[in-house]
Amino acid sequence: MKGLNAHGECFVGEIFATEDDVAGTCTKTCPEASGKTGRAGCDRLSNCRQVSHLKGWTRGFVNCDICKCDCYKYCQFGEKCRFASGITVSRTYAKPDLNQGSCTKTCETVPKQFDKFGCKEIKNCRLRMQGWLRIFVYCDLCQCDCVLPTIDPLDLEHGIYPGQCYDDQNASGGPLLPEQPTRRPCGGVEGSDCSLFGLQDDDGTGFCDTGNKHKCVAIPSSSKFTPDGVNTLNVMSYNIFERRFAISHDGQVERTCRIPKMIADKFNTIDVVVFQEAFMGGCWPDISMRDLLIFYGFIYITETIEGSGDLQQIENGGVFIASRWPIVESRFHVFEAYTHFTGDALSKKGVVYTKIKKRINDASKYFHIFGTHMQAQKGAGPAQARVNQAREMNSFSDSLNIPISEAVIYAGDFNVDKIDERTHLNDIMVALDATVPAVAGDLTGTYDNRRNELTNLGKASDEPTVEWLDYVVYSNKHQAPKSVSMVAHDVKADQAFNVCWCEGCILKSSYYWYPGSSCSNIQGIRDLSDHFPVTAKFEF
Repeated sequence: MKGLNAHGECFVGEIFATEDDVAGTCTKTCPEASGKTGRAGCDRLSNCRQVSHLKGWTRGFVNCDICKCDCYKYCQFGEKCRFASGITVSRTYAKPDLNQGSCTKTCETVPKQFDKFGCKEIKNCRLRMQGWLRIFVYCDLCQCDCVLPTIDPLDLEHGIYPGQCYDDQNASGGPLLPEQPTRRPCGGVEGSDCSLFGLQDDDGTGFCDTGNKHKCVAIPSSSKFTPDGVNTLNVMSYNIFERRFAISHDGQVERTCRIPKMIADKFNTIDVVVFQEAFMGGCWPDISMRDLLIFYGFIYITETIEGSGDLQQIENGGVFIASRWPIVESRFHVFEAYTHFTGDALSKKGVVYTKIKKRINDASKYFHIFGTHMQAQKGAGPAQARVNQAREMNSFSDSLNIPISEAVIYAGDFNVDKIDERTHLNDIMVALDATVPAVAGDLTGTYDNRRNELTNLGKASDEPTVEWLDYVVYSNKHQAPKSVSMVAHDVKADQAFNVCWCEGCILKSSYYWYPGSSCSNIQGIRDLSDHFPVTAKFEF
């Protein structure tokens, strides 16, 4: 929840809590630091092994999160803040065994949490916080090349990185491309393997203790961002189908590595993208989907929906917003309404809010974007939950006191079919006090198993299913567009790519790539998600 407070001041994290390695507890919390404040519940978290990564200490791999980082200091709005960034990291307890394809020693032998993610060599733990990365050897997060706690103060201008402060007055009038994202797979990997993830080999090699490493880099976009005028906003909603590996292996890594470039290549006027089902962060640990979005010009990005939620809501909300224009305010709300005893009850579904400032030459205009992913499933209970969630989103919007002269747009996967559930869709729009734009283009659905292979793979047979579930709508209480239409796009990768496919493989909770011996089912795919992205062009 980093951004601007009610007094127009920006706030940034400072580290006050310390870690007790043996007990796995916070030995100092935010309230103990005089004059500092922390997120509600920070001081109540004591056993980090029992809480999720964004709710306390993440054991072994270093990130003592809210107990450690969500204490805030304040600096005046518009000035440069000093961000205290520190990661306490563990020593290297395990090493990959190339011959056995396993870890020769794990965190279970030391007082650390055992949490598999993949193997990767780390050179900068402040920026790269996962573990080792090497073919299909899955070693835990305790492995790390950094061995000492560090606090590295960095001066960061507002608006450059979304995890720090936002600046309205001094934000850039246009996007600036950052350094090119890279990843260096280590040991037994060929340079040609970069293409498996939509990347290219940069012929960069070097030594690591399991063999040679190759430098894979992002491929520049074939298209240049060409924004429409300041009074026009192009918004995309995209459910990217990035579920946890324990649910399914369906090319999450390979697909999310490709999505940012696809957007930059094929949608060169898009200003804002609202993502749903982005539960893991995309691509590889050392080159996240956010890194790629920044590289392709979407340099202003919100956090993924998080919050206290209920005890059973162990998953984040999967929704975040990426913008080519400065985000001057960002907040989120976790829905109180949801259907119990469903898969959605495990996720902190809610809404992300952003206020962006689009500037063309000397003219500028504010836009207010809400991104959401509503309750899934059919039936009366889930339907009522969606209506109640729409009411919550409407109330959340009202609480922000947005001027009626400014545009408010709601986007996301509403999980209601525009084709066969028109009455229910109308109920949601009444609760939200919003209007669905007319549909243009050739597609009649955003989920279509006649066109999209990801909707059918792994299924013996399936009846034709065409549903319009994804929307970009506008508020009736705020500035109305002069013209707007909503279009679904059947986007695919230019060339098919292989993925390891396995549905319901609960024991395979780590990434498996298709050349590995652990992959028994290889599928060639071109679709990048089971949903098609939806765009809307608003002219005000």
